[in-house]
Amino acid sequence: MRILSYLILQLTIVQVLVSCASARMDSVAVDAVSKYSQLAIEKYHDNITYRENLAHSYVICYKQSRPGSLNPYPPLQFFVYAIKTDQILFEDSLSNGSIKWLNEYQFQVSTVPGIVTHDEEANKQLMGYIYDIQLKRKLSTNDIEAKYSR
Repeated sequence: MRILSYLILQLTIVQVLVSCASARMDSVAVDAVSKYSQLAIEKYHDNITYRENLAHSYVICYKQSRPGSLNPYPPLQFFVYAIKTDQILFEDSLSNGSIKWLNEYQFQVSTVPGIVTHDEEANKQLMGYIYDIQLKRKLSTNDIEAKYSR
């Protein structure tokens, strides 16, 4: 009987320790999420979408309404947040467009161009840009073509 009581006591202690450890890990993850989600709610109020990169080190927080007959080109508002350093790295707003991660450090913003001209270079700028988080700058489509055509 003593052995059974001893085993039950040990299992209870292990269970308590495991549950405390997982609760601590969950609270750290929730704190990081709550910081960028609180910022997003302050800025955009509702209808916010979050997209993390593959490494879960950065997140794009954006708001864009669904296109409708009254608003066929809804605005896109977004910011990129560094989860580890708790800071906004980049912020932009467009009259219409979409955003997606390309890799761990680059995301692409595509826009619907208004009036297209005969100037190919100007038209490429109207189509959007790629932002590199490590370089902290926008890359035009010309930069990308030059990089991959070598």
